[in-house]
Amino acid sequence: KPTLYHIHLSGAVLSILVFADLHVTIVQRIKTVSVLESENCTFECLLSHELDDEPIWTINGQVVVTNSHIQLVHNSRIYKMGIRDVVLSDAGDVVFTIKDLSCRTMLFVKGEQLCLINMCLFCQFEADSKMLSIFPPLEKPVHIFRDLLNVKAVPGEDAELSCEITKPEVTIRWLKNGHPIRQSPKYEMKKGECTLVVKNLNNSDSGVYTCEVANKFGVTSYNGNITVKTGPGVCGMSTEALYGVTLCRATPLWLSCPG
Repeated sequence: KPTLYHIHLSGAVLSILVFADLHVTIVQRIKTVSVLESENCTFECLLSHELDDEPIWTINGQVVVTNSHIQLVHNSRIYKMGIRDVVLSDAGDVVFTIKDLSCRTMLFVKGEQLCLINMCLFCQFEADSKMLSIFPPLEKPVHIFRDLLNVKAVPGEDAELSCEITKPEVTIRWLKNGHPIRQSPKYEMKKGECTLVVKNLNNSDSGVYTCEVANKFGVTSYNGNITVKTGPGVCGMSTEALYGVTLCRATPLWLSCPG
């Protein structure tokens, strides 16, 4: 919210509005959900600061609103979407967007009838070990179903790149500008997840980061950019007009008038 300052000079009053420009990031992204048909599920996103902008939730590209089936809740920095009595048609791409921030995940819905059939087949095969040896389980290629999203941040912050894959038992490798990077105080790679956290950003951390996953079928990779924003565009002060000044929170402000 803007703050109004008054300067008294020789009987005249000069008023200046100062706007705090918050750098808002997504602290916790929405996670992939897998449920049975007719169950309930919830997606949750956490921001670093509260925004006045209205969020937008979409399922398979369609904007959703609160109704008897879907409930959208906003409490300070926490944004939630709850789905009651999930149906098969709810499965697919789930996207949360607010202002210039966005994150994406997937909803998987398993039909109860299909689960019952699979259980019966499993029992039948388990009873006949020879049949199991004739028809070994098939391994499918790994796919990335939630892409890396580009991240913009300022020096000193941490940046997180994350994607989700269809199979957890794979080899994961991260690269920056085509060169492999390893676990270190600078780079945190969460075990068993396609998640990379770049600590204490500086200008040299800007670049193209690649998540590379591999199994016996081959290698799949996706790229995401980290851009470290510096200069007047991040925490600057406009001198074009005396009535409006924009700066970052905790940045010193000096106001002066010619004598």
